[in-house]
Amino acid sequence: MALPEVKYFTEASVAASRIFDRIDRVPEIDGEDTRGLVLEDIRGEVEFRNVMFTYPSRPDTVVLKDLNLKIEAGKTVALVDQVEVENPLSLP
Repeated sequence: MALPEVKYFTEASVAASRIFDRIDRVPEIDGEDTRGLVLEDIRGEVEFRNVMFTYPSRPDTVVLKDLNLKIEAGKTVALVDQVEVENPLSLP
């Protein structure tokens, strides 16, 4: 009986629609627009102190707790979550 499987196809379709909406959106700020005030020399740093973060869908699961991070001017930083995958996807 395939009827219970329809639920998964529906969920996947909704998820795909949300992903494509995000990909196709036009941002309000055009990062490549050269009009307006362009600052010649700007320096600064970003500092996070005691940051706590949970996903709205899992408010009881703390993802970040007491994160302190200082990013110096001109540096690029990425926060990456390590995910364990039982069945990794192989692409040719």
